[in-house]
Amino acid sequence: MPPAPRPRTDDDLPACVTVLRAVHDTDRYPSTWPADPVAFLSPPGLVTALVVTAGGSRGTPPC
Repeated sequence: MPPAPRPRTDDDLPACVTVLRAVHDTDRYPSTWPADPVAFLSPPGLVTALVVTAGGSRGTPPC
């Protein structure tokens, strides 16, 4: 089964910060590392956020 997006939960945020850090280290996005990366990923007014999990399993960290 191909990976499918699902709504992000608060439990996903640590893995999302890990992925954000990897992107920052590789591609320099965001250009300045945020003081609060969780707040960066959850700005005021955010309507929804999606994640895709490796292997499609909820037990696998999002990527």
